[in-house]
Amino acid sequence: MKSSVVHVLLISFLFFSLSMVESQSSDSCASKLTVARLIPFVNTTFLGCLTPLRSANFVLRYAKAGPSLWSFVLSAADPKSYVAVGFSGDGRMVGSSAMAGWITGSGAGIAKQYSLGGKKSGECPPDQGALLLQGTPVVALQSSRLYLAFQLNVDQPPPYLIFAVGPGNGFPSSPTFLLPEHRDENSISVNYTAPGECVRAIAGG
Repeated sequence: MKSSVVHVLLISFLFFSLSMVESQSSDSCASKLTVARLIPFVNTTFLGCLTPLRSANFVLRYAKAGPSLWSFVLSAADPKSYVAVGFSGDGRMVGSSAMAGWITGSGAGIAKQYSLGGKKSGECPPDQGALLLQGTPVVALQSSRLYLAFQLNVDQPPPYLIFAVGPGNGFPSSPTFLLPEHRDENSISVNYTAPGECVRAIAGG
């Protein structure tokens, strides 16, 4: 009898532990943004929300923070690499600008803008691009999730967003900070006047 009780308690504990790990490492548009205290400019009440890259558990929250100011928060299950979101006027990667963020081996968060001039790493230089950033981007790691947050000075962001996640343990590094080739990507179009509404876009080259 005691053995059965112990087994039941052990199984219950394992299920509880697994559910706790899953809840800590997951995110969804229905859940509250748990890192809001780390991102001072985020409005956690009036954010639109999308899930654009399910293979990496991407969740993108966005909000119009002012007349010409937009806030973006991208979260993903920690990929041990970089996450990126590009902004394009026609849905093509080439010619667009992107924000990428990652956590270094020492635990430091790094965010950089990239000009996507081609499909090779050397054609996408860091610290260049057409995005007008407001303030300093934030990169944070909490409960096995990576967060990249930034603000753009723009009347309305470009309608196409391009998402990418880097290869495992593929971090941009000094001195070039070039992005290793991504392991997965997706492109969507966003209707900013209808929060959360998007359609899958056909991504060109």
